[in-house]
Amino acid sequence: MDTIWKILLVALVGTLFIFMEVLACVLYHNFAPLYILIPAALTPIPAVLLQLGGSDDPFGSSPRGLHWAQFASSFLGSGLVAVPILLHTTGTIELEAMGLSLGGFALLAASFGVAAYLQRRGDDETLLGIGA
Repeated sequence: MDTIWKILLVALVGTLFIFMEVLACVLYHNFAPLYILIPAALTPIPAVLLQLGGSDDPFGSSPRGLHWAQFASSFLGSGLVAVPILLHTTGTIELEAMGLSLGGFALLAASFGVAAYLQRRGDDETLLGIGA
């Protein structure tokens, strides 16, 4: 797949995710679900910083800090599920708004799952243009 289509696909999925979050806010007249965008924006930062750093270890097969970047990304990514559930548990948002927020996350997770599957099927060395 050409690089431009990969970029457009990632932009489409990201836009749909943000649209579902904003829709959850507008339909129920409560803008608390926008808190979900904070961990969504912070989740890719450790992986991007790892890519920029490169590998200094000539004997290692993986770059230093890979496990810390994976841990930090997973920790921040878990907020995409935890924040809407906690907001609903405290009574800040309604059940339907929580469902829309979790639906946006499910769309995001499913699209990256399909991308990972296609990467394993093909001989492309990167996942959506980002080195894996």
